[in-house]
Amino acid sequence: MKFKSIIISLLICAIVGALAAAFASSYPDGLEWIAAKMGFEGRAAESNIVNSPMSDYAVPKMGGGTLSTVTAGILGIVFVFSGTIFFCRVFVRRNCRSEAIQKSVG
Repeated sequence: MKFKSIIISLLICAIVGALAAAFASSYPDGLEWIAAKMGFEGRAAESNIVNSPMSDYAVPKMGGGTLSTVTAGILGIVFVFSGTIFFCRVFVRRNCRSEAIQKSVG
């Protein structure tokens, strides 16, 4: 994949993510809803093992609100996209396509 294609794909994902995050529901997600319905919502323990950098889909220094949610969504997209590109470059051989073409021709 060429660098220009990667940047265009990232921009499209960020725009779609920002638009989707702007319309995020303020209602609890499915897991929180079931926990409240079953009566064990308040029994959740804080985890000291793993801390989420953007818990509740918000950037900590920005407080709550739509801008914080949109920023968290865009940052999440950038992190996942960057990780995907990194792992593809590390684990996928560059000459797989040329080998496949040579096998099909020869």
